[in-house]
Amino acid sequence: MNESDLIEFFKQTGEVVDARYKNRRSCNGTCFVEFATEEAANKALELDGRYLCNMDIRVGRVGRVESTGASKTLAAKNLSFSATKSDVMEFFKHAGGIVDVRFSLRRNGDFRGNCHIEFATEEAANKAVELNGEYLLGRPVALGFAREIIFVRGFDTSLGFDRTQNSLEELFSTCGKIYWMHIPTYPYTSVPKGIALIEFLISEISPKPLQ
Repeated sequence: MNESDLIEFFKQTGEVVDARYKNRRSCNGTCFVEFATEEAANKALELDGRYLCNMDIRVGRVGRVESTGASKTLAAKNLSFSATKSDVMEFFKHAGGIVDVRFSLRRNGDFRGNCHIEFATEEAANKAVELNGEYLLGRPVALGFAREIIFVRGFDTSLGFDRTQNSLEELFSTCGKIYWMHIPTYPYTSVPKGIALIEFLISEISPKPLQ
């Protein structure tokens, strides 16, 4: 099961902003689901004990998050392919508490040089963005505030993965700067399932020029 499957399951309660596993590699079965409204989150709690993929799932609240609407998550680009999550956390640690670092991976599992850094507070995120253009492992990091994510379904899957991706990029790039796109495929094939997650940057800052 991947994140888009979780979004498909929970969207019956309201708009889902994001879904992510606590640790995909550990396969511990724990994930976080973020909703657009408090009402949707409360309704999702009613799914506690329901069956999903033949499993009796447990649903509980992580904690109430107060927000002014500003993003607490930064999107980082132009990272060295050799960078690790520890490198990223060390780079941003002086800005404030870091909740999570999520790397974007290619279909073959290779690091794409992009990641999300989620901070505990909006103040920490605002302080961290001041590091835009600073060098990490020899490369200037490009930072922007994330995220607006949309869920797309119902498109033609007969085009194949590459043509489907290109078509979605061409269509939705008119709406804003696309930072990340995820098109789930069926196991052992490259055939799209007919759903996609597309993330837009709220704002983007260009990195400083190379010295």
